[in-house]
Amino acid sequence: MKRRLQVKGNVFLRLLAFNIMLVIFIMVLPSAIYFQYFKSSYDDQVNQLNMHTITQFRDFMDAGVLKEVVNIPNLYLTNVESNEALTYPLQHDISGDTIKILQVSKRIDEIRNRFPFIHSIDMYYRKSNLLFLNSNVCIRNHISDCNLSGRENWFKQFSETEKAIGWMSTRLGEGNDAKFAVTYVRSLPYFAPVEGKLGIIAVNIDESAINRMVHDYQKSSGQQIVIISADGRYLTDTVSSQGAASNLEEALIERIKSEDEGIISTQINREAGMVAYTKSQYSPWKYVLITPKSIYYEKSYHIRNFLILVGGILLLVNLIIAYLMTVRMHKPIGSMFYLFTDQISQLNKKLDQSKPILRRNTILQLLSGKFDQHIIAEQEESLGILFNEERLFCFVLHLRLKDYCDFEQEISLIVQLVESLEHASKHGRIYAIKTEGESISGIVNFSGEQNELLIMKDIVHKIEETSGLKFTLSVGNSYEMNKANISVSYFEANEALPYRFLHQDSVLRYDKLNISKLKDTGSSIRVLNEIEGYVRSSDEQRLKQAIDSVLDEIQSGEYTIEYCKHILMDVVSSIRKALKSIGLSSSQLYGYDIRQYLKRIENVNEFHEWIYDVIAVTMVTLNQKKQNIDKDMALHIARFIEENICNPISLDMVADHVGVSSNYLSKLFKVTMGVNFSDYVTDMKLRHSLQLLKEKKYTVQDISQMIGYNSAHYFIRIFKEKYGITPKQAQKVNFEGINEW
Repeated sequence: MKRRLQVKGNVFLRLLAFNIMLVIFIMVLPSAIYFQYFKSSYDDQVNQLNMHTITQFRDFMDAGVLKEVVNIPNLYLTNVESNEALTYPLQHDISGDTIKILQVSKRIDEIRNRFPFIHSIDMYYRKSNLLFLNSNVCIRNHISDCNLSGRENWFKQFSETEKAIGWMSTRLGEGNDAKFAVTYVRSLPYFAPVEGKLGIIAVNIDESAINRMVHDYQKSSGQQIVIISADGRYLTDTVSSQGAASNLEEALIERIKSEDEGIISTQINREAGMVAYTKSQYSPWKYVLITPKSIYYEKSYHIRNFLILVGGILLLVNLIIAYLMTVRMHKPIGSMFYLFTDQISQLNKKLDQSKPILRRNTILQLLSGKFDQHIIAEQEESLGILFNEERLFCFVLHLRLKDYCDFEQEISLIVQLVESLEHASKHGRIYAIKTEGESISGIVNFSGEQNELLIMKDIVHKIEETSGLKFTLSVGNSYEMNKANISVSYFEANEALPYRFLHQDSVLRYDKLNISKLKDTGSSIRVLNEIEGYVRSSDEQRLKQAIDSVLDEIQSGEYTIEYCKHILMDVVSSIRKALKSIGLSSSQLYGYDIRQYLKRIENVNEFHEWIYDVIAVTMVTLNQKKQNIDKDMALHIARFIEENICNPISLDMVADHVGVSSNYLSKLFKVTMGVNFSDYVTDMKLRHSLQLLKEKKYTVQDISQMIGYNSAHYFIRIFKEKYGITPKQAQKVNFEGINEW
């Protein structure tokens, strides 16, 4: 009996141990696996969110501050009329011209006032040996005599070396009035030896303005955004002795300085945190986002502790139930499983909603060439972006959406095109996204060189079928399938796209354009002065011939698009300059700025039609103005002849009086008066002689002298030729039958 009880007890213990192990295995192991999966997925999302946040801030600062600063030399120091105040001293010495100096100072002040984040703008002109410190100017014989107020560093580097561009920290001023600034310095022209430099421009960005922008941008009180310069200095005052950024390890800062972008988990103020960073596209700045993990994980910690408590209770309950009734121990495990499944379902739903954005960002990273090989590989697999074929090429599609007026229709059309392009061809895989402006960019993965043309035809057919709009498809070269080659082909497609201005084909292929062999200067430059002369002389035919010769040259396929557009802008500027020289405003004449309108023209044929319309309007206006001037001159000549009827009058004498050539005067008189000059003068003298004859106070000899004829015989002869009788006979018949007109 005792033995049977012992065996029964052993069996019970074994069964109990088995049930306990089974309960532990069923509850604890799945919970641990799920928790690890959840944590990993959550970490990835948090990392992406932090990276997205700092990237958005980078784009905000780059577009709002750095791009504006870098573009200042391009906008205000190019050779256009509006920039003359700043560009003239680059080629001329103005050290003795107070007006020119004041114009430069005023223009610098105007530019600085346009940008609230700029502390000051400094300009150095080598020709004049003048240094403008914002609107102040140093006019001493030696720049070394000037108080540079913190500008010594950049001035010495850029004036004595071949350094062309740079960013550096500057302490402007002295004592309590000193301000810290970030200075963008650039030589003029851009690439020039020391002796070839014409000037230097330095734009000082106010660090306090940067701080304000950072403060305004802060989205969470727990997060901290800082900006680190190339020398490791913090550009924002958000860094304090208690701040998170102040406790970044030196090694971590060095890593941030050495890498373009990334995200690091580390300990900050004895607390787990994340540091996401990315490099500016315009300067050596690094944008850094410091985030305590507690911001994201605080709620998850509560959930974790709650689940552990619940799990412990359930485990205890199940152990008791396992002891009493094994068949009922699955019930609490099932309820916990459903709870976990619901949470996973919600997480997957959120991931599915964000897939289009992740997919677009992945393709954009591949096109730009800025991607992490391992991260991209994971994203490609989860997003269905597969490159299984042997070759690739990229394309950029430009649509004439200005003919497609409704904004909502434009967006709808672009979305429809992107979706249809991805299924446009059975000869390869196409991945397309909307990029800047009216463009769609894409990657094509295919096998077999013969399929390349077939895919292009399929894409063109799908665009025509879907949109019905005018378009240009710019295609880069094809390469072996390698992710690094994607950005190369995409760059070529973008480089070829502007040549749609010269080519009417729907498809532009980079390999057919031979861009590297195109010339960047031509012979049309000499025509510009001729164009001005043709406008001033109202010579419409020669003006059109000159412009046609320019168009023939740029359409020859031998020149870069930059040169072609530059020479067309020079043509338009020459017409505008010629009109201005004769007192006409092009804006009033045409109703718009013709230089700005040129920038909106899509192709050379459109330019040809438009410039001929401009010429037509110009010629009508100039001819009307010339006719009014000619009529006024003819009336003035007639009055002069009448006032001098008693004197000998010649064509040369009248031409000298009105200031024109005798040949031009003869033609003008014939056109406006209907008779030639000599016949008109003779007719006026004979009409005056009739008045004198009627008075019967003078002899024929006297009258001949009085109307400017030294020979009475000549007077009688031309009188008889005019009226059929002699002067004496006219008096006898009392002038009957004589018509004075």
